[in-house]
Amino acid sequence: MQRIHLTSFLFLISLAACAPSTSFEHVDVAYQPSANIHERETRIAPSAVTISESDVDAIKEAGGVYLGELELRGERGAAATQQSGATNLVGRASLEAAARGATHFMLVAGGSHVEHHVSPGAGFSPDGPTTTVSSTSEQIVVARFALMRVEPAHWNDLKAALRPTPMPQS
Repeated sequence: MQRIHLTSFLFLISLAACAPSTSFEHVDVAYQPSANIHERETRIAPSAVTISESDVDAIKEAGGVYLGELELRGERGAAATQQSGATNLVGRASLEAAARGATHFMLVAGGSHVEHHVSPGAGFSPDGPTTTVSSTSEQIVVARFALMRVEPAHWNDLKAALRPTPMPQS
């Protein structure tokens, strides 16, 4: 029993160590399952494989099914806006997709904008009351991903670059 707990603990630690770091201060995740999916799929891979539109036919030929869409909304301070938007969310999307049973995912839409917030303030100085205005900016990046699942029995039907990594054995 202790071995199972130790194995589970080590797996979680390895996932945390491999978790992609992003420059986002906050990320919201929303999942919209396909109308054809009636129950939550179990996780079969620690992370999902990023695919492009040219890979979709190969995924379908291996029995891949569409699970739904995952939307990530990241917020970060304006100082970090030099980095690309949606591509910075890909690592997080890989883990989120796998947690929903997907083995593959593809960016279908992405965009960003900067929000500015102005806050008036009041204070006192030796010369009397003062008025201050502070402003902050943050970049909002939204990325939407299509999720697909190929059952492990068909992973060998995929070219090596499209094969997911199997879950660690406990």
